[in-house]
Amino acid sequence: MAGFAQSLLHKTPLGWLGRQYDICMQRKPITTQVVTSAGLWAAGDLLSQKLEGNRRKPDLRRTALTAAFGGCIIGPLGHAWYLGLDAFASVFGMPGSTAFLAAKIVADSTLWNSFYIASFFLWGAVFLEPKGTGGNAAQHWDSYRRQMASEFWPTFCAEAAVWPPIMLAIFKTLPVSHHLLAVNLVTVLDVAFLAAVRSGMLCFRLPELSLKVPDLPELEAQQQQQHLVPALASMHSTTSKTGVRKPRGQVLTQSMRHSPQQLEQEASMQQEHSRLWASLGMGLGQEGSSSTELNADECDAAGVFGGKGSS
Repeated sequence: MAGFAQSLLHKTPLGWLGRQYDICMQRKPITTQVVTSAGLWAAGDLLSQKLEGNRRKPDLRRTALTAAFGGCIIGPLGHAWYLGLDAFASVFGMPGSTAFLAAKIVADSTLWNSFYIASFFLWGAVFLEPKGTGGNAAQHWDSYRRQMASEFWPTFCAEAAVWPPIMLAIFKTLPVSHHLLAVNLVTVLDVAFLAAVRSGMLCFRLPELSLKVPDLPELEAQQQQQHLVPALASMHSTTSKTGVRKPRGQVLTQSMRHSPQQLEQEASMQQEHSRLWASLGMGLGQEGSSSTELNADECDAAGVFGGKGSS
């Protein structure tokens, strides 16, 4: 079944392109890698501009410069990288073994990804930004430094989450001569992602944490309320010096005019008054209202009316 599928694929236009690519790789491998990398990186930039949707016509200058990056940097260096990666991974195990594949994936996901993200940001700071071609070296470096500080690690983590399973499939199924071509085919989408990050369409930012510190008047009001609420919760109503019960709203209005210490004293006095009135009421109920009379001096001594000489 697999042989039938391969023979069928061999007769399609895609199979014809594959055969032509193999012929070119045998004759001029570096030139073939340069041309294919430039074309695929240009396709990725065009896709990125299409996704951005902020211009009617594509920026051909930007596309040409992106293609130049793919052809001048990724093509020759990628060709050398994947040839050397096989030699490096063979130290850890036989070709095709788990250790061999794991070494290739780890090295590719860390070393190569770090290099090509950093180099693409540098290329963009020098050539692709509007001020890049007209600025001086200090402006280029400052733009590159800010881009690396804000976007490198989030972009690297996103790449590290996506590429390892893709590279595992490539390393297991394709020969070394086809590794860069397969990577560049996937890179059409990856270039669109990188271009969106570099242009600011995709921004990675950590959520900002804001801590509100109350000012002094607000803090004093909160402390006063903390002292007031227990006093109001401990009594349903309060009694004045003449024995007339006051509404809660009046108590709240008067209490807000005093300090927390005065509120505590008034609350304790009002609780004591309520307790004494309750005990006196129980005594009157047992002996009868006509048989018991309160002496004002005794009440003053007990503190019922809140002050000496009150009647």
